[in-house]
Formats: sequence, C-alpha cells, structure tokens
Amino acid sequence: MFARWKQKLLIVSLLLLVCTGAVAPSVGRSGPPGEQPQLERRNGLNLAAGAFHETRDVTVETMFRFKDSQNNGNGPATSGSELHNAIYMMEIDANDPNIHLEVVTSGPSVASKEIVTQTAAANDRAGHRVIGAVNGDFFNVANGVPLGLQITDGEVITSTNGKTQTFLAIMPDGSFRIGKAVTIQPALRLTSGLRLDFNGVNKVRNKNLTNHAFLMTDRFGTSTLSEGTGGTEIVIAPVEPGVKLRPGQPVTGVVEQVYMAANNSIPTGKFVITASGSKADWLKQHATVGTSLSFQVDYDQGISSALYVIGGANHRFADVLLDNGEIPVDVKDLLVADNLEHHPRTIVASKGSKLYLIVVDGRQAGYSDGMSVLEAAAYLQSLGMEHAINLDGGGSSTYAVRQPGDTELRVLNRPSDGELRPVANALLVVSGEPENKADGVDNNR
Repeated sequence: MFARWKQKLLIVSLLLLVCTGAVAPSVGRSGPPGEQPQLERRNGLNLAAGAFHETRDVTVETMFRFKDSQNNGNGPATSGSELHNAIYMMEIDANDPNIHLEVVTSGPSVASKEIVTQTAAANDRAGHRVIGAVNGDFFNVANGVPLGLQITDGEVITSTNGKTQTFLAIMPDGSFRIGKAVTIQPALRLTSGLRLDFNGVNKVRNKNLTNHAFLMTDRFGTSTLSEGTGGTEIVIAPVEPGVKLRPGQPVTGVVEQVYMAANNSIPTGKFVITASGSKADWLKQHATVGTSLSFQVDYDQGISSALYVIGGANHRFADVLLDNGEIPVDVKDLLVADNLEHHPRTIVASKGSKLYLIVVDGRQAGYSDGMSVLEAAAYLQSLGMEHAINLDGGGSSTYAVRQPGDTELRVLNRPSDGELRPVANALLVVSGEPENKADGVDNNR
C-alpha cells in the first residue's frame, strides 16, 4: 500500500514537471493526437481468405515508466523515455463468409487450463481449420476458472452476475459487438413465485464467500470444488434431458438430491446449485427433494442472440480502451497507476467491419517493453480503431498462427514467462476456406 502511494506521489510530481515544460506530454505517440509513432516497421502475410497477419516494430515516447519490469511492472515511476514494442496483429474481415471467430474453453472443463496451441489443436479439423489464436479472459490461477463471462456456441459456459467491465460478442451472421457493461441477472424461481438470485454460473464458492449461491453445469467439471462448512448443494434433474443453459432461456427441473456438505459431484446432464449462509438456508427451506423449479440467466446488449461472447470482469485491467474512437476518461486518468504500468497486452479492436486480435510483447528489455493501457489506447486510436477492449495480458499473452503450408499453429510472439502459460480460454480464428486456396503472399500494407 505504501509503495502505491509513493508511486502516486511521484506521478503527481512528474505531472507538475509536465505543466512547467520539463517533461514532454506525449503518451504513446510523439506529436499531436492522431500522428503516427516515431518509428514503425511492418510486414505481413495472408493466412487465408479474410485473415491477414502482420508484425509491427514500434518505437514511441512515453510520459511515465515503471523501472522494475521484473516486478510485474510495479517499480517506482520515473520520467518518460523511449519504448520499443513488438506487436502482432491479425485482421479478420467479418464480411467474409469463410472466416469467423470462436471463444472456447481451454481443456476439458471450465475448471481447467492449457496452453493456447493445445486448445487450438483440439478444435482443429478439416473444414474447420484454426488458423490463428490468442489467449482470452482473466482467470483464477489456482483452478483456471475465468473471472468474467463466456458463451460458446450459444451456451453459457461461465458467467459473473451484475455487470461485466468489457465484452466482445460474435453474432450468428458473423458480425460483432464490442463494448463495456453487460448487465447479467441469473436467478432461480419456484412455482410459488419465490426467487433466489445467483452470484454467478460455474464459479467456485470458496470458504470466504458467505451468503452466495452459484449455478453449476456439467461444463464446470466433475465436482463443484466448493469449500467451507455449513453450505448446501442441491442436484436438479432437468425435465428436458440434455438441455443446455442458454442466455435468456429458462430451464425447468426437479430437485433430486440435497447435500449439507461441500464439493459434491456434478452428474452429467444435470445441474447443481451450491450456496452458503442465508442463501443456503433458503435452499434448505424451499428447495427440498421433489420441488419443481426453473432458472435462467438474462443479459442485455443483445447477448442472448450471440453465438460467442467473452466478457472481462473483476479485474483491474479489464478495460475498454476505445469507445467510438475515443479513449475513456477513466483510462486517461494519470493519477491511476494501473493506467501507466507497462505489461504485455492482448487486445481485441475493431474498425468498420474488420476485427483485430493484437498482442504486444513486454517485460523484455532490448526486445519489447510492453504498453500501458493508456499507451495502447492512444496507439490504437492513431491507427483509426473505433472500439477496443483489453483481455488478459502479462505472461498469458499468446499469439499463434497457422501459416499456409503448415500443419499446425506456430507461436510468433515471445511470452514474458519464457514459456507458454496455461490459460482458461482462447479466441480462435477459424477458416472454412478450401485449404489449397491460401496464398500466403508477403505484403507490406
């Protein structure tokens, strides 16, 4: 805490220097807004119809720098200096029917992790060729559960409640939406009209969560992984066998079993509600064996119609970087140290009908320094991007492509851990184009 206050005090001091002209007020660019960075070298490659990869070497001036990059970028703030960054970018044409983006779970269940290339390989097949992949949402490092929202093939895989901080939605026609808050309302209802609000879907009820209730599906894993004593878990058999939890659609069922213990099994094809405190008491009173009930998860922003969704939540770097071409006020706040720390970044951005998957390497002096969220927003703005959100970064940032002629994905960036980090989910670029058509022509654009 004291270190963070020292950081803020030094930032204020540097701001005073800026006001007196002692430090050039350039953030992520040298010169007026919209001007290109000092130096940028680019080269690219067509991966398939509708998908273009390019690498960029970008040198910019920064206002602030945090010296100790080995301490996750949290060292003392100093005056600005030159930054060099290696940037990997894939452009996806949403109007091309041969290409689309998917959000998928890493590993066999929500509570699992694996490296991005393994996830890509598991989803790759003839006619569904994975030609690109990046890491996805922030996650619980201990168990691999994403912190935010994931919908895959129209099924709710995991969800927070309340609101997300960011979201990317892929619609059935291939179009996309990028934005900030998705309002989420997950709830259970009895035929009597009584209602119990859930705190999320497929999240872990740990021993520190009191008065909480989570809806669990068999996508989560073989058991609830819940902790503590005094909780209640009920097993629900759906009236419609094999039904999936889909946004805005109710699932009806009957309570089959009630447990007064934690970490019970999640039977295949069934649902479990795990609760603590007052919500556990509610279940014990109103959801006894044989009780009929229904539950559903409602979303706004048109999410109920989406095929794939990823939404960041409950993390300090789950930021909207651009909204209609403008940098949000909270990202421009120079008194917030989180806006100024340099880290590797994974970003989704858009311009017109084009969607961009971007990875900025970092924490590697002499190769790539990383960007602050403010610098990343300013750089994307200089490229004419209209919307952008920040995904999980740091050692998770992974950028892999399948170049024409290759039989598998190749990681192009240099993850800051020195090796690929197992992550919770991934964004996959999938081509349905006949494989002999990809031309792979080098192209400086």
